[in-house]
Amino acid sequence: MTNGGRTRRIAPALAAGAMALLLGAAAVYNIPIPMERTISAVEIRLDDPDYAAPRQIHLSGTYHVNLFSPDAFYGHIAVSGYAVTEKVMAPVLCTDRGANLTYYFEEIGTLEKTVEFGYLFADRGMRNLCICMVRPAGNGGTWDAADGRCIVSAPSRGHAVALLRAQGVPGMDAAAQRSGAQLNFDLGSRAFPIPEGKRIKSMPVLNPVLDADFIVSVAKLKTHGM
Repeated sequence: MTNGGRTRRIAPALAAGAMALLLGAAAVYNIPIPMERTISAVEIRLDDPDYAAPRQIHLSGTYHVNLFSPDAFYGHIAVSGYAVTEKVMAPVLCTDRGANLTYYFEEIGTLEKTVEFGYLFADRGMRNLCICMVRPAGNGGTWDAADGRCIVSAPSRGHAVALLRAQGVPGMDAAAQRSGAQLNFDLGSRAFPIPEGKRIKSMPVLNPVLDADFIVSVAKLKTHGM
């Protein structure tokens, strides 16, 4: 058999194998992934550095990782403190520009009234959630970084602002410039030695703390439980 004949036989087999792999990958990337979890979050106002309210975000549904189209989430996203998010939610299409969080508020005959709660920014798998609430919250409107409210899966306001910036939320750079603030995006840490420690000889400390000339800690009065 000549090399040309062998090549003509091998080429279709390779093409068929490549097509099978592609179809297999497409099938895998469209399998729904069950998701049921509650995430601790904080609600902040970009125009009020003292405002930080604890929230819980509950996700229940299926996440679809798509190979040829945006990922999608089918199910429910509820935010503590906001009754409108207990309603039936429309599917969420996860794009780089954010996804609409829309809820069906009521049904009148065949007409459904929808309520726009906000815009969702998240990493694949619904990680590092940022919800930019429209104004007025839960009743349509637009997002404004000058005085907008955000619900972010972060432990504090500082971490929330850094995550909003990392997710590419529109207007965050301009908001920082208006306030004169210089945002920190370095969440890395280094080992800080504790030579006098009996059991713990070192502990991780954030890089900005170790690199700073001095630290000013301004505590805020808490009223939890009062």
